[in-house]
Amino acid sequence: MTVGSITFHVLDVGQGACNFVEIFDEDGLVSHIMLIDLGTNSSQKIATENVAWLREQIENNNNYLDVLVLTHGDTDHYNMIAKILPAFGPPAGNQIGMVRYGGPAWRYKRGALITTLGGYTGDIGSFTPRQTSYDLYEDPKWEPIWQTGDEADDAFLQLIIANTPHPRDPASFAKYQSMNAEAVNTKSVVLGLEWDGHWIVATGDATSTTLGAIDDLLENEDDLPTTFMMTVPHHGSRKTTYDLKLANDIPSGLARGVVDDFLMRFEPYTYSISAGEKRHHHPSMYLVEQFADNIYSDVSYWGDPDLDNGRHFLTSWIDLTVTGHAVAPAWPPGARWQYATTQTRQNVYSTLYFKDAQYNRIDYDRYIAPPLPAAPSGDDEIDDVPAGRNWEFRMDDEALHVGSSENEARAKAERADVARSVFAGPRAAFTAAGRTLRRAGTAASAIRLPRPPCAGFSRLAARSAEAHAVSVPSNATGRLRGLKVIA
Repeated sequence: MTVGSITFHVLDVGQGACNFVEIFDEDGLVSHIMLIDLGTNSSQKIATENVAWLREQIENNNNYLDVLVLTHGDTDHYNMIAKILPAFGPPAGNQIGMVRYGGPAWRYKRGALITTLGGYTGDIGSFTPRQTSYDLYEDPKWEPIWQTGDEADDAFLQLIIANTPHPRDPASFAKYQSMNAEAVNTKSVVLGLEWDGHWIVATGDATSTTLGAIDDLLENEDDLPTTFMMTVPHHGSRKTTYDLKLANDIPSGLARGVVDDFLMRFEPYTYSISAGEKRHHHPSMYLVEQFADNIYSDVSYWGDPDLDNGRHFLTSWIDLTVTGHAVAPAWPPGARWQYATTQTRQNVYSTLYFKDAQYNRIDYDRYIAPPLPAAPSGDDEIDDVPAGRNWEFRMDDEALHVGSSENEARAKAERADVARSVFAGPRAAFTAAGRTLRRAGTAASAIRLPRPPCAGFSRLAARSAEAHAVSVPSNATGRLRGLKVIA
């Protein structure tokens, strides 16, 4: 089978994570599907229609899911898995091709979830400490944990790293016990979904320790696939990404350097963030600013159709008053740190999209940020903007695309001033019959760009608009991989 395109969905489930992948053949038909995490710490009502849509995709795929990955054992990444199981029917041991999870099994409902999933698959397991698909001294260097077939132009799921050790790990993982939250997150499975010289990198709740381990692993590697999209680690957490004792501590130069080294190694074109309004204050504008400063494309892939300036909205926790490298406006003047919505052309796309109450307040200045220092937008009040959005990142043989769909129920909840967001699932998806995007607006607002070169794509080239006018050579192929099965 020849892969024709891949769509990576980042679905809004509030404070949680849900990434769904559809792989299409040359005729536009779905050939493989995979799910990376499904959980939330918000009300599960916001994901009701979303889960129903996921179940429909599984049913349309002959009640089969090729791959399920649970990145780590935090409930906001797995506590809705049970809701999709009815799509498979009674457990028969062959409805999920492969299940992998990060950390010990007892982190998942004291092992009950792993036991349940074992009834749907004959291939389930975790990883060894620091396990990876990569070996600098092997040829090929990457041995995927899953692939669509045995041809060079197939899609490959690469394990960048999993189960990174943490100084606060328990002495033994043999039985259920209390586990430090940072240690749990550090175990996150970090994946690269690779196809045709590009990949999408999913980071789970990776911490500073995880990023540092990846930096060490790939220190001598200078030929990574081009990163079309990277999920921002841990919902955009300032505390874990910079390894802070307190979230409002000032990150050290060393901590920022770990993040810079990681981002410079992967050179992402775009970022996605999955977040909701909770006490964790995700995503941090301080963090978003550093990530946005490491975008290796100067073209905005998606602009909000409600704006005429090519920008989109970004909602984040404004925590920049402690920074020494940027001047941050007050939201509103004199206020303490709080959530705020800005406009931006940067390729950072968050499921937590717009806060009407703050953006349209009389005493609230409307800003463009990132980058910083922020500038007033000069816009008047803007109405009927959805509070949340789903995002679709698509790679095909002609272009890279970013599309989006509204979160209608969550928008209604925002307008009604409901404290707990309510979510309606994705309105845009490719089905097993290969139909095009249904929702009016996504196709119109998604920007089709020629694909940049597969290899040798430097940071300097990424800053140049001409780099995006170069198409992939028609004879460009990937390397042949052998299938690797983990017991």
